[in-house]
Amino acid sequence: MSREIKERLFDLPEYRSCKVVMFYIAHDNEVETRDMIIESLNNKKVLVPYTSLESNMIYPVEIENLENLERGAFGILEPKNKKIYTGDIDIVIVPGIAFDFRGYRIGYGKGFYDRFLRGANALKIGIAYDLQIVKQIPEDDGDVPVDIIVSEKRVLFCRKI
Repeated sequence: MSREIKERLFDLPEYRSCKVVMFYIAHDNEVETRDMIIESLNNKKVLVPYTSLESNMIYPVEIENLENLERGAFGILEPKNKKIYTGDIDIVIVPGIAFDFRGYRIGYGKGFYDRFLRGANALKIGIAYDLQIVKQIPEDDGDVPVDIIVSEKRVLFCRKI
């Protein structure tokens, strides 16, 4: 299913034309992103998050391969290099436990992605298995919806692009 999600994502004109994309490094039962990252490194600048527990924020860090990662906060792989990327980001690939048709999501409850996305001037694309897409999720004031959701079965446009 992760391969089918990758193919749908990579077929999006917004993805094909982007130059800088931020992926998450999958853990637990999240949609697997390693193949997406490896393939994207061929023709895009690829960023992954570094989690700072001091600031309770995630920061984008450019990577050149998947070799220079280490277990960071919460046991999630992140770059050994902590040099924060400050340029423009075209697309942020957003993880979630569940998404609704409006683009709202349930994450792991710490708010890291919502805090990051609030300041990100980028297209926000959630990737999920189709069974993770539900009719409606209650949202809080601090929640930031994604613009597009890509599953193995469909692409949902949640916001005008």
